Amino acid sequence: MTEKKMQGAIKAIFLDDNTFHGVTINPTLINYFYGKNGSGKSTIARLIRSKSGITPDISNFEVLVYDQDFIAKNIKEDAAMPGVFSLNEGNIEIQNKVAELNEERNKLAVQYQEKKNALTDAKGKLPALRIALESSCWETTADIRNRFAKALAGKRGKNPYSPMNCSPSRNLRSKISRH
Repeated sequence: MTEKKMQGAIKAIFLDDNTFHGVTINPTLINYFYGKNGSGKSTIARLIRSKSGITPDISNFEVLVYDQDFIAKNIKEDAAMPGVFSLNEGNIEIQNKVAELNEERNKLAVQYQEKKNALTDAKGKLPALRIALESSCWETTADIRNRFAKALAGKRGKNPYSPMNCSPSRNLRSKISRH
């Protein structure tokens, strides 16, 4: 006795692609495609997913094909937790975005540390630069100080370029106390 196969919504699939040329498949309600690599399984899956070459027209239906393309889009193992998988294309997009943002954060953290180190180095050089500036100013003005020795009476020997002598509040206090 021959059992009649249950017909599915798809009556025929016309294949005219890399592997098949002018071939029609008449699928049943449930179909499994198996075979060696290069035998056309993925070609059939892509035609069904694209809804081309299908009789009757299925453009108004949602078509799900479980193949390598489906797995690549919808199932992803979490790199940080082996054995834990994300299911759903949306979740994978979110997981990829999180990984992208984490990578960007790590790059920014490295840049931040580099800038912080450069600032620390610059602050470390500041005292020596201040001393060099004071010495340079003191040496540059030596001739002027010698020519105006009388005007600088009582001030000679003090470095006016020292931060101690350039403090606005100290100069202001000394002017106020004189009046």
